[in-house]
Amino acid sequence: MKFRNLFIAMSVLCLFIAAAGYSLLSANNAPFSVVLGSPSPHSNKSDLPQLAVDLSFSKNGRHLVAWQKNGKIVSWDLSSGKVKEIGRSNSVFAYCTGKDLILKGKDDGTLAVETLGGKVITLLEVGAMEHAAWSKDCSKFALAPKGKKLIELWDGEQIFQIGSAATSMPVRNGIALSADGSQIAAALGEHSSTMGHRTVVETYSPQPDGKLARRSVYSAANSVLGMWKMVFSPVSSHLFVGSQVAGKSGLRSFESNTGSEDWHQQGFRSYWVRALAISPDGAQLISGDEKGKLRIWDAATGKRLNSYETGLVVQSVAFSADGQRLAVALWDGTIKILKLQDTLAAGG
Repeated sequence: MKFRNLFIAMSVLCLFIAAAGYSLLSANNAPFSVVLGSPSPHSNKSDLPQLAVDLSFSKNGRHLVAWQKNGKIVSWDLSSGKVKEIGRSNSVFAYCTGKDLILKGKDDGTLAVETLGGKVITLLEVGAMEHAAWSKDCSKFALAPKGKKLIELWDGEQIFQIGSAATSMPVRNGIALSADGSQIAAALGEHSSTMGHRTVVETYSPQPDGKLARRSVYSAANSVLGMWKMVFSPVSSHLFVGSQVAGKSGLRSFESNTGSEDWHQQGFRSYWVRALAISPDGAQLISGDEKGKLRIWDAATGKRLNSYETGLVVQSVAFSADGQRLAVALWDGTIKILKLQDTLAAGG
């Protein structure tokens, strides 16, 4: 009788939880160890000013650097939860964890290379830039001028331009740089009334003559590529991009030297995969989408290791340098820190 009563009580509790809209994989039950910021009322039609569009952990893991929709660059102290503004950029931003370096565009057309502490290393008069990316070791950075069919590769230590290349279409959807700076990936796109949307990903490598030579071109039939984020593997020549087919998002992995596809996942309920990050050892890929789904993938095979619902649009994600934590920026302006070992152990 006692067992039966306990069974009935548990059944009622499960029905109550289900009615309340909770899930075992919901944000309330996910293993978040830290929540930064306070949730704000939001509209599905507009971004919050404090929404973090880019995230990076500092090298020592004690701070989280976020570039917000309002142009502010802020640093969160992860031990105290306090935040302070450390800069501003209304055009481009890129952070290199390897040396805690910041690349930011200024309104006067100059590009600043700074330390996390605010020390200006150099100012470059390069004009308006739309995209920027660092190599993992901070030895190089790549730039894409606004509205142009052009990419540039720069030496990140001596600060000089190594080379440039003309792209087949304007660089609209972002750039990425391989771990050692030997390859640049550019997501290109254009639209016309006759052709509709056309998107491709092209990769380039520097040559002894200072030019950037095109290595491969990747385009999947009937899909839109690299709309929000692309990432190179830190240990191999594989590139991961978001994709979209018939209004449903997905992921694709391809070998950047040849352009051959390794694997793809598609048919997500979300329109776009907004957030993408690769673990420091190259083993796991994290994706976050507009439906609030956070997924952990085996980067080599494309097998899903785990997933859960955050309840809000996932805007950006970042791994800590030791690969043990993940920062997740959500649509309500909050940033949550996830303990990955707990997530992986839980399965999914």
